[in-house]
Amino acid sequence: MANEKALQQKIENLEHTIEKLENKMEEKTNHNDVRVILDESLKAKKIVTEDEVIILIDEKIEENYVTYGDMEKVTNQIHLNIIKWVVGTGLSVCALTVGLLRILL
Repeated sequence: MANEKALQQKIENLEHTIEKLENKMEEKTNHNDVRVILDESLKAKKIVTEDEVIILIDEKIEENYVTYGDMEKVTNQIHLNIIKWVVGTGLSVCALTVGLLRILL
């Protein structure tokens, strides 16, 4: 009888200890909660995370990136402007030469 009471008492103590441990485990945050807390604290301190840096870099690359087609359009436009300038300058020189020849002859 005393032996049964002692066993019963040990079982109750062990159950109580298990309940305490379960409560402690519930109170502790899991791994994802820690990440959320860290992200929130980093945002509060205005520190940029790695994901935010990647997003910012991708946005800047897409914004300022010049494609081959864009470069070809710009090059063709520059060539056209140079041709127009050469033709205009050539016509001006011809007109000037004709004008000087008329004055002198």
